[in-house]
Amino acid sequence: MKTLPITKPILATVTPISIKWPFGQLVKQLLLEHNQMNKKNYKPQ
Repeated sequence: MKTLPITKPILATVTPISIKWPFGQLVKQLLLEHNQMNKKNYKPQ
């Protein structure tokens, strides 16, 4: 019971920063790598 009131405000304040920023960068990086992999795979060497 003591952890509930503590974790909720922490989650509320941390999630916009720790999820949106790294997650957005992760998605961009994954898309870039995915596109590069597709270009390498589809182009005959």
